[in-house]
Amino acid sequence: MNNISQPAFKPNPASTVALNAATTTANVQVQAGQASRHVRVRNAGTRAGDEVVQLYVETPSVPQNPLRSLKGFERIHLAPGQARTVTFHLAPRDLAFADEKGAMRVRPADYRLWIGGGQPGTGAPGAATGFRIAGEAVLPR
Repeated sequence: MNNISQPAFKPNPASTVALNAATTTANVQVQAGQASRHVRVRNAGTRAGDEVVQLYVETPSVPQNPLRSLKGFERIHLAPGQARTVTFHLAPRDLAFADEKGAMRVRPADYRLWIGGGQPGTGAPGAATGFRIAGEAVLPR
């Protein structure tokens, strides 16, 4: 057993995953090329430590898609009490899944983003948000 304390993942609700499903049109985001998501992480422990901040995408309304996909991660070092903002960039390919012919396709669906210290549903701390994509796009190879 080691005596190194891990920093606690404490997202700030005011700055966590700045996506408002009521005002965001995901089609515009996909056509625009990239979207950014930010999360603030703070070491609530008494010792310096590392955290691996992870971004997952889920499409719960599409049963043939994977349960979740890891789309980004960043390892950060934090001193006691230190906070840092981590930014993830989502490209259209991050929201696409292979169809029956192997083409990468962004499909109309409900999407969920999870940013945290581990996978969603495992007890790992983090924050989630959701949005809907209404249009469809086949991505170039």
